[in-house]
Amino acid sequence: MSETTDAQAAETAALLSRAAQLSRAGQQQQAMLVLQQVVDRDPGNYPALTGLAQFAMAAGRGDIAEHFAERGHGADPRGFECLAILAQCYQASRRFRDAIRIMRQAAGVQPNNDRVQFNLGVLHEQSGDWSAARKAYEKAVALNGDNQEARANLAMCQLADRESGLALAGFDALREMRRGPVGAADAQGLPELPETEDVLSRFMLRMQREQLAALDARGLLAEGLNDLIPALDRALDDLGDGDNDEVFHRRHPRHHWKPHWQLIERYHNRTLYLPDATLPAGPVINPDLDAAAIELAWNGSTPQHVVVDDFLAPDVLAALQDFCRDATIWYDLRKNYLGAYLTDGFANPLTIGIAHALADALPGIFGKLPLTQAWAYKYGPRLTGIGMHADAALVNCNFWIAPNESIANPETGGLLIYRKAAPLEWDFATFNNDTDAMLQHLGDAVNDPVRIPHRCNRIAIFNSNLFHRTDDITFHDAFESRRYNVTLLYGKRYQADAGAPS
Repeated sequence: MSETTDAQAAETAALLSRAAQLSRAGQQQQAMLVLQQVVDRDPGNYPALTGLAQFAMAAGRGDIAEHFAERGHGADPRGFECLAILAQCYQASRRFRDAIRIMRQAAGVQPNNDRVQFNLGVLHEQSGDWSAARKAYEKAVALNGDNQEARANLAMCQLADRESGLALAGFDALREMRRGPVGAADAQGLPELPETEDVLSRFMLRMQREQLAALDARGLLAEGLNDLIPALDRALDDLGDGDNDEVFHRRHPRHHWKPHWQLIERYHNRTLYLPDATLPAGPVINPDLDAAAIELAWNGSTPQHVVVDDFLAPDVLAALQDFCRDATIWYDLRKNYLGAYLTDGFANPLTIGIAHALADALPGIFGKLPLTQAWAYKYGPRLTGIGMHADAALVNCNFWIAPNESIANPETGGLLIYRKAAPLEWDFATFNNDTDAMLQHLGDAVNDPVRIPHRCNRIAIFNSNLFHRTDDITFHDAFESRRYNVTLLYGKRYQADAGAPS
């Protein structure tokens, strides 16, 4: 190597080191300028091209990231970093075939990387290939049994294949990984809870207290767990009056040293009671429903939706009411409501049986679309409702199970569906969280939504790409009057491009 080449290599190395120092110091713009100097001198420098692509991705400039990642890939076809960035860029622009091709190359470079297999599964899902997605998730779980995202998505693929037994076993194992065994009297050695659950509110403590008291009155709590009831009373006394939705750290030093707070911490967000959730024998969906008329109404509606009353058979409705009332699975703290998800105990023969039976009863709406997500929310007596958003599915189902006498204002309490859909080019963050963008897109349509009042055993089925929000809620403040909303999602949003039901 000549002295000139040696000097150039040394200068390039110094520039790359300088860029790394600037990046660690949070000076990204300066770091990018230094990396650009490297690329100007050496157009095929893989580390510099990779750094520029990574900075562009972090800045939300996918077009620039794709440009540099493609150049980096050309410089080193086995360079893992650029392969990963390229797959992200192609995924964001819905070029799923290209993204899958690139991610497969990444898997060839790092065959034992479970995250690569997980991402490959996500791409196959988005392209509508559930079989390939399942195989990728199976590989991810085989590589890393602790990959909870891969376990959850594998169970969803098993549901798509109607292998409910396998799926439910997977969800139950995942719940135990996340929460520990049901009703454990000894909470020592349980898995750490995620950081998102580090907070509590007066609302959450009150909801927990009333549920545990109701279970204890029926003798359903394991020995020792009823000690939580006076502990929650004392904790609420410590907090005093204040904003019901004010959040605070559950291990706040002002309180955590007290024995009743330590007891609450010991059992926080654990599965203290999980009732039987067997699907009753007989019809699941009300056999008196006129499926042809419902499907006709769906096909002729603008915006695309249909409302069905008395949709569950009576004994199935009663079983679901009992389960939601009794199961201590309401771990996700929101403003005046709590969430329950498939990975934390909401997956069971009852809820999954309802989801499959609904799709089977209305093939003109659901076709062969698989269930892609399900959850439930439990609400306090009053709130403005879940904000405007769309969901990443094709068909959305919202239904309610609280008795009609629970609602103080029977003209509201349900759902508002707006008469415009989210543009398909919008990403999840935009159509789910960017209120300003949604309002601008809706324009005058924001003042003329379809209002669907709350009724027990009423389901609203609608195009999941339509903006919607919870209507204002005014319920009686009693344990028996809590509002429960169940959401079922079918299909993937981008399948609409392929002519699936939407």
